[in-house]
Amino acid sequence: MTSYWWRRVVADLRARRNLDTYAVAASAVAVGVASTIGDVLPDSLRWAVTLATLGVLAVRAADRPQPSPWPAGFAPGDRAELSREALTDRIRQAHEVWIFGLSAVNVLDSHNCQGLRDELLSRTDGVLRIVVLDPDATNVVDLTDRQLNACVDFPMHGLKRSLDSTVALLEQIVAWPVAGEVAVRYLPFNPGFSMIAIDPRRRDGQVLVEFHGFHNRSTLDRMHLRFTPDRHPRWYAYWLEQYEHLWRTSRL
Repeated sequence: MTSYWWRRVVADLRARRNLDTYAVAASAVAVGVASTIGDVLPDSLRWAVTLATLGVLAVRAADRPQPSPWPAGFAPGDRAELSREALTDRIRQAHEVWIFGLSAVNVLDSHNCQGLRDELLSRTDGVLRIVVLDPDATNVVDLTDRQLNACVDFPMHGLKRSLDSTVALLEQIVAWPVAGEVAVRYLPFNPGFSMIAIDPRRRDGQVLVEFHGFHNRSTLDRMHLRFTPDRHPRWYAYWLEQYEHLWRTSRL
């Protein structure tokens, strides 16, 4: 431990780091040693070193990195950050995937669909569950479309058009000649979030939740949270139950 401390001090001095702290510490040690000899130092010098030491300690304490308000491994991000987390690769490796989105058009892109078809659904134990907004609930679709487009500065896809495209795609997905299980349902209301559960019944599963919010610059800016069973058991179970409730409420 002592050798490690000295190596750290030498490294700091060579890099010219924390020089103020070491200077005050050296002065405090020198004054302490001199004080054991007798009254060889004036009180004014002792007080000056004491106050300087307290000042450096106060500055260092204020400058210390503040702990994150989020639990370990739990931090908000946006859709771009989830893309950097290689969502497509995670889906490819999964045994079970649950998807809920108003249109799910961004999740069900060509890359993810290929991974779902060639990897997940190529296995007999592969399970894919998808819920999207019910296209027959026209009042809900109209209201949601108006809400999402009015609350985004730079809209890219209208909900109606995206939902129509997804419904046509889902009809094809259900007809795929695959070994795994595919199930699709339609939800008659907008709960204000989207989510993906990857291997929800396994210890290494995860749940990704996207909040639509009231206003965003674009859909990419929406807040996302990630939950895992080991780090967030309460909220992991909560969001899985949310999906199960959506599933029970949706029509075939």
